[in-house]
Amino acid sequence: YADVNAAEILSFLNTKDQLAHLLSDALDGIHVLFGKENDQFVITNSSMIVSKYKIGQGEGSFGLIGPIRLDYAKIIPYVEYFSKSVSKIVEDLLTEGAEPLLGTETHPKDPFEN
Repeated sequence: YADVNAAEILSFLNTKDQLAHLLSDALDGIHVLFGKENDQFVITNSSMIVSKYKIGQGEGSFGLIGPIRLDYAKIIPYVEYFSKSVSKIVEDLLTEGAEPLLGTETHPKDPFEN
């Protein structure tokens, strides 16, 4: 997208303390931030969709950066799916004797699979 400044994104990603703080402050579920409307996320004409995933008692988070005019109705279900999948994969890897992820009934359903 022409209105997204790559240098601005790289600069934001290089501020590891700010990025870590932003991701760790994310609420459970999906959180959407808009650039220049939020003191922590300052990329002009951009948004960031942040999601937490849980692994046992621990948790992590990830963010997807894109233009403000993203199709949120389409993207957010994929972010939720990815979050659930990461949780499931890591839990399976950490659980002794767990079934493989693929082909199990506990695998998160792809939101756009018919």
